Amino acid sequence: MYVDRISLDALHKIYESIPLNYNRYMNSSDYWLIDFLTENGYQPEPRGMDVKDFVLQIDSEEPSSTDFYNAKILYDTLDLEPELASNGAFWTIIAHHNMDYIRSRGRYFLKTKEEAINRLRKDVCFSDYLTKRERRESYICRLWSIADLTFDKSDFDNPYEFLEVAFKDQDLVNTILDRDIFTNRQVTRAFLEIYRDQLNKGSKLDRRVIRDFQVYLQALSDVYVIEAMSLEDLREKFKEFIDWEKDKKGTGS
Repeated sequence: MYVDRISLDALHKIYESIPLNYNRYMNSSDYWLIDFLTENGYQPEPRGMDVKDFVLQIDSEEPSSTDFYNAKILYDTLDLEPELASNGAFWTIIAHHNMDYIRSRGRYFLKTKEEAINRLRKDVCFSDYLTKRERRESYICRLWSIADLTFDKSDFDNPYEFLEVAFKDQDLVNTILDRDIFTNRQVTRAFLEIYRDQLNKGSKLDRRVIRDFQVYLQALSDVYVIEAMSLEDLREKFKEFIDWEKDKKGTGS
């Protein structure tokens, strides 16, 4: 697969032309984007890149059930430096190469034309520099981003263990991608270890607990430099939070 490099003007052209290309987005499995840009006077820029071909899994009955597997596929295939991983034009091209998958997640056929176009604007065309919201909401970017945060290269047997833990709960994935503090791998790892331990005990953390944990993190950052804390110290602090939540639930407060 060849990933073309496009200009910011071309990126704007893609965005504004989504209504014009509506039928292509809804029906075409071919990669037509560069032909469209060239026909409209936007030539690809030099220094595109070849990436290994990949096919994302699709489950029309339960679309999110493939998230873990597809995140692995994307991360195994796309070895990206931080600058390229934040490049919206790059992810725009990747999305257009995977429209069958995007359609399966967007389920545009259930929407009015206007609704579908508005959703496509979020799903297939991104800012020059990816925003936090785009990382969290776009189907492909979020998969690669959460894999990048959770990949454990020191675990030769199962480097994706914590990616699988994260995808036990979509709210959890959104929390991790939405909070700046989780860009720290140690924080993400410590929290997912505690989360995994709770799952192993048969006790899944509900949405309220995850929301309260965000408040706890903010309070913790007012006292400690979280980024400087060791993994062991983070585990201990997060365990204190879980124990406190259990006590609160037990007392009904």
